[in-house]
Amino acid sequence: MFIVGREYRVKELKLLLDLESRDITCLLGIHGTGGIGKTTLAKALYDSIYKQFDGTSFLNVGETSNPKTDLKHLQEKLLSEILEDDKIHWRNIEEGTAKIERRLGFKRVLIVLDNVDDIKQLNNLAGKCAWFGPGSRIIITTRDKHLLDLGEVEKRYEVKMLDEKESLELFCHYAFRKSCPESNYKDLSNRAMSCCKGLPLALEVLGSHLFKKNVDVWKDALDRYEKSPHGNVQKVLRISYDSLFRHEKSIFLDVACFFKGQRLDYVKTVLDASDFSSGDGITTLVNKSLLTVDYDCLWMHDLIQDMGREIVKEKANNKIGERSRLWHHEDVLQVLEDDNGSSEIEGIMLDPPHRKEINCIDTVFEKMKNLRILIVRNTSFSHEPRYLPKNLRLLDWKNYPSKSLPSEFNPTKIRAFNGSPQLLLEKPFQFDHLTYMNISGCDKVSEFPDVSRAMNLRKLILDGCENLVSIHKSVGHLANLVSLSASNCTQLHSFVPTIYLPSLESLSFVLCATLAHFPDIEGKMDKPLEIVMSYTAIQKLPDSIKELNGLTYLEMTGCEELRYLPSSLFKLPNLVTLKLAECAFLPRSLRMFIGSPSTCAKLETLHFDNTGLTDYDLKTIVAIFPNLKDLNVSRNRFSDLTLSIGKFTNLTSLDVSYCTDLKGMPSILPSSVQKVDARECRSLNQFSSNALWIQVKKEKNELEVMMPKREIPKWFHYVNKGRFPDFKARGKFPAVAIAFVFGEVNAIDKANRSINVGIHLLIEDERRKFRNVPVPENHVFLCDLRGLFSLEEWEDVGVGVGNDWKTIQVYCDTKLPLCSWGVYVYKSESNMKYIQFPSNDPCSSF
Repeated sequence: MFIVGREYRVKELKLLLDLESRDITCLLGIHGTGGIGKTTLAKALYDSIYKQFDGTSFLNVGETSNPKTDLKHLQEKLLSEILEDDKIHWRNIEEGTAKIERRLGFKRVLIVLDNVDDIKQLNNLAGKCAWFGPGSRIIITTRDKHLLDLGEVEKRYEVKMLDEKESLELFCHYAFRKSCPESNYKDLSNRAMSCCKGLPLALEVLGSHLFKKNVDVWKDALDRYEKSPHGNVQKVLRISYDSLFRHEKSIFLDVACFFKGQRLDYVKTVLDASDFSSGDGITTLVNKSLLTVDYDCLWMHDLIQDMGREIVKEKANNKIGERSRLWHHEDVLQVLEDDNGSSEIEGIMLDPPHRKEINCIDTVFEKMKNLRILIVRNTSFSHEPRYLPKNLRLLDWKNYPSKSLPSEFNPTKIRAFNGSPQLLLEKPFQFDHLTYMNISGCDKVSEFPDVSRAMNLRKLILDGCENLVSIHKSVGHLANLVSLSASNCTQLHSFVPTIYLPSLESLSFVLCATLAHFPDIEGKMDKPLEIVMSYTAIQKLPDSIKELNGLTYLEMTGCEELRYLPSSLFKLPNLVTLKLAECAFLPRSLRMFIGSPSTCAKLETLHFDNTGLTDYDLKTIVAIFPNLKDLNVSRNRFSDLTLSIGKFTNLTSLDVSYCTDLKGMPSILPSSVQKVDARECRSLNQFSSNALWIQVKKEKNELEVMMPKREIPKWFHYVNKGRFPDFKARGKFPAVAIAFVFGEVNAIDKANRSINVGIHLLIEDERRKFRNVPVPENHVFLCDLRGLFSLEEWEDVGVGVGNDWKTIQVYCDTKLPLCSWGVYVYKSESNMKYIQFPSNDPCSSF
């Protein structure tokens, strides 16, 4: 997002954070009114510094509705993001606070808690500075300045309204896509700017609305606003809403009331079921800055959401039972308990913060003939409904108070269903329009039922159904099914015997520990397909896997019982990635394919780590997969690569880390190799280490090597001990490789197998780049400095050097002692006269 005055505001925040002080933990509060740009500014700050930390998290904590469950979820998400581990879970908030402190107490972390509105959020996510390692920075954004008082946040930054110059620049960015108005729009632009009172959100929304509109449209919009005797920001935002077509308004109100933060594909399913043309409608709302799409989820600013909900209230003259949409649990409870509904109601979301029992009559929905959306959570009904509107498009009611739906209800229009599958069994319903089904987390289902009538089903989610034992064979023959996920179903013994799913693009059965059978494929499936079946009990893949012509990605990590791979797997024409880590029986299966013609021409990535590979098995891999670019064979038993690796003519990345028996590597690696990870290969002989050093002389772009500690060769252009690497340069930034030799850590830190090394590039003491690299003690890390940058960033660095001599320093932030470092200049790409080392001798004298 465009930010006026980004540089100086971010610079002010950096000064408050005092990033150079690495022995303290700092809390910073960013506060200001809604729509002022707190989140945007915090994101800009985060993006500019996050690479300086061991772990980071940008967490929107304002999207919670249930304080108990959502705070626990936020704690898990916080730790998962920082530790990059998506398997983190615990029972309650108290356990979460203890784990955050224990796991992060020695890490230097950057955390942004965005949109904090309750002191409990702050206390349970970042309660004390002592929870985090020295040098950590915690940033809180909030509308409530008093909350910062309660949290004892001393450092604060108030985001203020934009001044006239900044307001005009921001408005023009959205209205004209440049920094100043067109000549015949100057006066109108000043009027528009005055309407927005310096609030960035209003300037963005109004500017987006007026983009490419003629003068008459501008005048009409501004006249309507200025005629209001008490014009405020909501009325500015309302201008964009009033210009929408009817279906676009309906989409906007549905998102504002029910679907903010929900996945785009799910929301589009519900909207399309109501004939709202979601694709074009959502695009229009995004273009008008009323919606944003981030990580495939729909979002809108709080003020815009408030406006949408206020519109719903106004249209009903504040009569609750006549509102088109009900979203606040107290309003919903009042309407249901008083039987005060009407045909005006199109959507209901009942989701109280604490479990609630409701006493209402069994025909409470009978007056709501036009109800499209019904979402009921965390609520117990005293009576099971005897009536549900036939107009329903979304039924989201996982704890429905009966085993069956009302006898007179026929769900022919339901497009999305979230609930118990038992509701679908009582009689032969026709699910002609059902496209989305989610029963995740349902612990009452042991057998997934026959859904052969739901032939339009496109997405099926069964994740976390802990008591699910089997899935009906009809699921294997749904012609329109695009995505099927049944991960973490720990009791699932059987999927389906056969499948023919010609539309399938994604299949996931992760952590189904008792699932032992991979289904046979009955016909050609040509759609691009990704399959992930890691940590299952599957023993073999069927020969019929040859029918998966569209298969591009197959991952079966941790399938310890997997013993057989059919030859047909290696003949799939579009397979690009194959991950078979921790499958100890597979090497034997591979050996039978030596000499067989391989047509798996597109395979680029193979992960065979921790599978007990021998030297003979490596030869097999070379024979079967000659075109690999990325090979991971780490944590294996082989001892010699001299006769195998050289035959991979396209190989760019080789991971042999933790291969403790590895002694030999070829003297000449393939010319394509850029990255070699040989961490903890402590048996590696001197000859092989030299082969890795020689990669530097080849002046490889983006070269990166990790290996056990060795002396830096004398043919490096400069070698020094102790202090950090620094040299002088002018003109074009030199292309150089830098080697770091790290020593042994103290006893306290030995528990960590690898320790983070923060590598900072500074030009005249100004930090230009940062990279975090995990390095074991007594190891060498060797890299082409350009590997830290994208192409565009590298060009910017070159501009930063200029014609005058500039001091360039590579600073390492780590607990590992730096024993020595060396620099090798790529002569083919650098002017040797424009480089000097600390001795002040020009590089050309070497």
